[in-house]
Formats: sequence, C-alpha cells, structure tokens
Amino acid sequence: MVDARAIDDLLNELYEFGRQQGGMWNVGPEGGELLAWLVRLLKAQRVLEIGASNGYSAIWIARALSDTGGEMVSLELDPVKAEMARANLKRAGLESLVTVVEGPALATLQVLGGPFDLVFVDADKHHYPDYLAAVRPLVAEGSIIVADNIISHPEATAEYRSIVERDPTLDNVLLDIGDGLYLSRINSERSSRSDDSS
Repeated sequence: MVDARAIDDLLNELYEFGRQQGGMWNVGPEGGELLAWLVRLLKAQRVLEIGASNGYSAIWIARALSDTGGEMVSLELDPVKAEMARANLKRAGLESLVTVVEGPALATLQVLGGPFDLVFVDADKHHYPDYLAAVRPLVAEGSIIVADNIISHPEATAEYRSIVERDPTLDNVLLDIGDGLYLSRINSERSSRSDDSS
C-alpha cells in the first residue's frame, strides 16, 4: 500500500535537493500535481517520460498510476540520474510501476512500443521537435503530450511550439505552471473536420 505521507515527505526532500544542487530540472509541486491529475483524468494505463532526472516527476505520476492500475516507462541519458531515479522510486514504494531505461531517448523511442496515454517531455529542449516526431506513432486519439520549460526557455522551445501549433491534429494549451507546461491533446477528428470543410 502506498504511504501518501511518506511520499509527500520524499517529494519535498527531492524538490529541495534539486533546488539546492541544481541540474535536476524538477517540474515542481504544481506541475507534479497536474501530471498526477492528468493520469487520473485519462485513467492512464501507460505513461512515457522523457527525462527522468532524480525521479521526482516519476513519483508523482506513479503514485497516480497506482490508482489507475497503469505503468510507466521513464527514459534518462545520465546513468547517475537514472540510478537516483530508481533508488527514489524504491524509497517511494513505487518501483514496480516504473521502468527506468538508461540511454539516448531517441534511440530508445525507435524500439519502444506504444500506445501511451500520457507523454511527459522534460529533457534537452533543443531536441523537443525530434522527441515529438518519435513519440507521435506511440500515441493515439485522446492521448496528451506535456512539454515542460516552454516559458522558462522560450528560444530553445520555439520550434517545438511552432510545430504543435501548426499541427491540425493537436489541441494545445499553454499553462503558466512552474516553468511553463504545454499540453497537446491528439484530436484527429479536428483534422478530419477541417478537411471536410475545405
């Protein structure tokens, strides 16, 4: 059974550690709450994370997945961070719900099977367009892709934002939460309606 209070304490510890040490790029409490809310809203069975860091966001997501009966794959390039994520997920008692895959995300995405109900992208900002292209075959109608740092890194994420805003199969909303979360929902019906009206 998930110990909610112990997990809350761990999340606070990890977030403070990230703020003091730097380099963790955690999504923050509000972002974590949003991700958990999306998991429950979608009744998600499979979630993909690109950029595990120290496992902070994975813990938020996995705790919600314990309610939906789902599971998660989290990708991390840095072996030190991958090991931190595994250790912290174990501390949270959620390690059975998350598979942390170490290595280049784009290479892993090429062999990863879908579909995923929710995708969270929080890695190298300049590669967001590449991650999006690799993820599109792995998501279906109604799935949601969340990209972090859209407001804090406007230049690095400008191309990604331009791509999703031009895509007629995506419904998009930018939320001023944390460093800026951009939500894109797959809506192929929107594209079909546009085609019918032309």
